[in-house]
Amino acid sequence: MEIETKTERMIVMATLHVFMGLTGSNRKEEAKAFADKQQLALITSDDVREELRRNHPDVTNAFVFEEIYRRLKKILNDGENAVFDATNLHGKQRLHLTQMLKGHELRGYMCVQTLETCVSQDANSPKPLGKEVIQRQVMTAEIPFQNEGSMSTLTYLVEHLPVEETMPLVIQKDESDHEDEVTAWANVLLESGKELFDSLPEGKHKKIGYNNISAYIAFQTLYSLNYDIDVIEQVVKVILYKKRFMNTTESGKEKLIGQIGEELYRKVEALK
Repeated sequence: MEIETKTERMIVMATLHVFMGLTGSNRKEEAKAFADKQQLALITSDDVREELRRNHPDVTNAFVFEEIYRRLKKILNDGENAVFDATNLHGKQRLHLTQMLKGHELRGYMCVQTLETCVSQDANSPKPLGKEVIQRQVMTAEIPFQNEGSMSTLTYLVEHLPVEETMPLVIQKDESDHEDEVTAWANVLLESGKELFDSLPEGKHKKIGYNNISAYIAFQTLYSLNYDIDVIEQVVKVILYKKRFMNTTESGKEKLIGQIGEELYRKVEALK
């Protein structure tokens, strides 16, 4: 009598290098160069979407990403490292990716360029998405930080702003009434996204507000000035949470304190 035995396949932890950023932010080029140098498989959302839509023009974005996750899982479960290129601009998306690929290491690379650079580089690409798409992206973009929990490491690939752009802001910050540096910078940069926001056509996206645009600009500005990433994160969060603070009830404020802590909440409260 034969006894059937089952053996479980051991899955070795592999590493996925995740490239993130707006369209036109050099994300694609950085991902490809990295994959070529390390001789790793490269999965891009654009390539998978184009491949699937050749035979199924109406395929949904959700289905595209299901297929992407399936391919990534197979590569990683086979013990091979890989590179993933997609905008990956939202914290929930990044955390979902982490859950889908549980047991493997994810290393993040955030590409940050000015909106003008992104629009220009997109226009010169073989298949440009257009200025309005990039503007919509930045309105909801969330810069990843280490405590988000989605990536084991984060590398920022940032286009540094010229001194003539940053120095007037430094002077403005130094003349601020706020003694606390985080609050002073948040106060200077809080309205930095308003001009772009006001120039956008009316639509449902206008309800979002310009805080995310300001946060994106604040990140690039302070990174260009060589501030520590912890300070940059605080400034970005104060800008983002200012809108929530203004549009919430007393019980909502208590909840906000629970989310970000008393110290950071006081910095939000101190903004003009």
